[in-house]
Amino acid sequence: MFGLIPKEEAFFELFKKAAHNMIEGSRLLKEMMEDFRSPVEQAKRIKDVEHIGDGITHDIARRLNQTFITPIDREDIHD
Repeated sequence: MFGLIPKEEAFFELFKKAAHNMIEGSRLLKEMMEDFRSPVEQAKRIKDVEHIGDGITHDIARRLNQTFITPIDREDIHD
């Protein structure tokens, strides 16, 4: 097949978005633990980041179901 069927490279951009989102969620959690002044607002911000992460995960799963050839093993992407 040697390049006759293009691989879907958009996965890497989604992985990058997911990684940045996890870093943001971790940063917000660290901030909350260090300065517990407004836990309700801080928890809401963390929850908002979690929802963004859920959206990214759904995008990855949808793309995985629509892509014939993936840049790495399907099982690894799913995990």
